[in-house]
Amino acid sequence: MSKSQEKLKQFDWNLILVPLCLLAGLWVLWAFTGQWPNTGNPFNSYALQADSWLKGHLYLIDGANHTNLELAIYNNQYYVSFPPFPSFVLLPFVWIFGVEHTPDHILAVISYLIAGILAVKIYREINPEIENSQNPLARFSFFFSIFLLMASNVVYTSMNGWVWFIAQNFAFTLSLAAIYFALRKRITLSLALWACAVGCRPMQALYLPILLYIFRGRMKEENENLTFFEMAKAKWYSVIPMSVIALSYMILNYARFGNILEFGHNYLPEFTRTEEGQFNPAYLAENIDRMFRLPVKGSSGALNFYYFDGVNLLLVSPLFIAFLIAVLYGIYKKNNRILAITLLLLMTVHIVSILLHRTLGGSHFGNRYFNDLLPFAYYGLLVCMPKKEWFAKLCYPLCILGIVLNFVGTIVCQNGWSQYLN
Repeated sequence: MSKSQEKLKQFDWNLILVPLCLLAGLWVLWAFTGQWPNTGNPFNSYALQADSWLKGHLYLIDGANHTNLELAIYNNQYYVSFPPFPSFVLLPFVWIFGVEHTPDHILAVISYLIAGILAVKIYREINPEIENSQNPLARFSFFFSIFLLMASNVVYTSMNGWVWFIAQNFAFTLSLAAIYFALRKRITLSLALWACAVGCRPMQALYLPILLYIFRGRMKEENENLTFFEMAKAKWYSVIPMSVIALSYMILNYARFGNILEFGHNYLPEFTRTEEGQFNPAYLAENIDRMFRLPVKGSSGALNFYYFDGVNLLLVSPLFIAFLIAVLYGIYKKNNRILAITLLLLMTVHIVSILLHRTLGGSHFGNRYFNDLLPFAYYGLLVCMPKKEWFAKLCYPLCILGIVLNFVGTIVCQNGWSQYLN
């Protein structure tokens, strides 16, 4: 067998098949909603912000004319109220194409497809055998990647580049990339990508310990006696790119709002007009109910899903069910007890922070705020799950449920075909 034939045999075709499946799924969504990636973006806050920066202003030049967007009002000026990293990405595109023609939707699609490739690569890093020799789950990289990307509420936030969704889309892909490069022992790049993810969704900052845990575990494969402090001393320079990225956020926040941690959300009118503000324990009880509420049976017998502030999380992202089974198994078997407990603790903190928020994502299908947990839930699932075929097959019905529900739900919600419940 020639070298080229050997390389072809070793090539993981799922790196192509998974993105093709994602494209096929997106085509269905676009076909039924008309939201093709070459259409305009009516909710292009990040492009407007990048355009204002290019013109020398930190505030939106004509912010008062964009009442359809969630804009912060501070010192009588209008600002984008979301973390800034997506505008960093859009800067060259706004400069080249102009603010009205930036390819927001196309960038969202590209990010989603890259996430598919990363999901396969992460699976292969954790289950490296190409042939079904010692690891019976080695050939399931296609299934688990689809389980993550097409059977979860990530579908809803990946079909277009609207301001509410593109940051979650980017944060999802960047978090997967940070996990992958930590597995590849490229901690400098991993931390830089993690910092970019934080610039899209700030609560991704919680998962830094997981990246360090991954990297240290990979390094200990070479040096079993390596301590954390020895690793930190040897890799001290790895924090430089991450720190530069974080510093850019702080400088921008201070220049706009006089606070290095304030990116603008606290100055949204919906939060300044209420005594409780953006985060408050008063929201906790109601949001717990929203997190697990089921659709309501209508007079026709059909189920009416909630399209405002979320519906049952485990219905729209059933990967969380598989994750919980896997981490409990990991704790029971003691093989990955530290990782499993750490993930559960960090995710609990993340979930509570979401539940303290005034809303659970406004108008949408599913429960999109919890998408931010999925990259690390995926990693925890792959590491802790039983290395048996029966477990993968147990996930099949969950995967089918997630795919059908999210694709149908997204189409119905976007087209307004069903009764609106709030």
